[in-house]
Amino acid sequence: MKESFEEMLEAIRKVRKLSPWVSKVTSEEYSKEIVDEANEVIEAIKNKDNKNLQEELGDLLWDLLTLINIAEEEGKIDSKEVIKEVIEKIKRRKPYVFEGKTVSREEARKIWNDVKKKEKEGIK
Repeated sequence: MKESFEEMLEAIRKVRKLSPWVSKVTSEEYSKEIVDEANEVIEAIKNKDNKNLQEELGDLLWDLLTLINIAEEEGKIDSKEVIKEVIEKIKRRKPYVFEGKTVSREEARKIWNDVKKKEKEGIK
């Protein structure tokens, strides 16, 4: 999987460099692609169309990674920080997973919402 991910990132960089549209598009312009693809994922799920779901999830992943690449080129973000921050967030919001504890679905949701609320209030 690691090799496939690396290959995808390299392909995204190549498309960004050589595609007439993608090479010029801004993050603001490209962000629309995320919404369109997410809607197609939702449609495939609703239709129980797993073959199409697989394709649409690939498209969504491609567009999300492309948007990250564009935003990084624009100096808006650091892609390594995006990954680091989401890992830290998940560890905060799902501590039981990383502590090897079992919780109910309701407890998991409560922990998630409590931590999220504290984060919004500036408490980490």
